[in-house]
Amino acid sequence: MKLSIDAAKDFCKEFKIKNLDIRAENSIRAVIRVNKQLYRILIHDVDSSKKGLLKASEKTEELKQLAKYNPEEFFLLASRTQRNSDRLFGEYIETFLDIKRHKLASCTYKNYVRKIKKHITPKFKNFCVTQLKPLDIEKWVAIDLAYLSDKTVKELLSLLTQIINIAQLDGAIDKNPIEPLKASKVLKLRASLSQPDPFSQSEINQIAVTDTPRKSEQNMMLFNCYSGLRLS
Repeated sequence: MKLSIDAAKDFCKEFKIKNLDIRAENSIRAVIRVNKQLYRILIHDVDSSKKGLLKASEKTEELKQLAKYNPEEFFLLASRTQRNSDRLFGEYIETFLDIKRHKLASCTYKNYVRKIKKHITPKFKNFCVTQLKPLDIEKWVAIDLAYLSDKTVKELLSLLTQIINIAQLDGAIDKNPIEPLKASKVLKLRASLSQPDPFSQSEINQIAVTDTPRKSEQNMMLFNCYSGLRLS
C-alpha cells in the first residue's frame, strides 16, 4: 500500500532512511552531494510503499557508490536524467490546456477542461512523467472509470494520449505508454472485469408482493427473473 508523502517521510525517519526526496507517491528522487554539488536523480520503478521506499534506499546507496568509484559515469547519468526528473505529468496537462485554449472554440475548450480536471488531473498530476506505465492507465480505466460509458472512456483516452504526446515531443519520454493499450483492448479489459449482479431470491419475492397498479410490468419483471429474458 502506498503511503502519503507525510507518512512516507515518517517511515524514512523511523528507519533512518536518508537522502530521499519524496515528491509524490510515484515520484521519488535520490539526493546525492558530490564535490559540494547537490544532485537529485529520479529513481525508477519505486513508489511510496514501505517496500518501495526500502528499494529506493538501496538504489540511492548504489548511486553513492557509483559517484565515489566511477564519477564520470555518475555525472553522465545525472546529466541525462536531471532535466526530466523534475517534470510532473500535471505540468504537461497545463501545457496541453494552454495550447488548446488558443485553438478551440470556447465551448469545446470548456468541455476539455471539465473532463480533464474531473478524471485525469486527480489521478495523474503527481506522477513523474517518466514513471507513467501502461498498467497505471489500465487500472485507471478498469477501476476509476468503470461507471462511465465506453464513448466517454474513449474520449478521455484520446485526451490522455494528446497530453502524453506533448511530453514525448518535449523529449521527456521516448515511448507513449498508452500506445500498447489501444482503446479497444482497454475497453475489453474493463468489460471483462464487470460481474453480473442478479436479484437475490428475497429481492424477487419483494417485487412479487409489492402492491402496484402496473401488474403487467410486474409480471413481466418476474417472468424475466426466472427465464433470463432481457427487457429489450
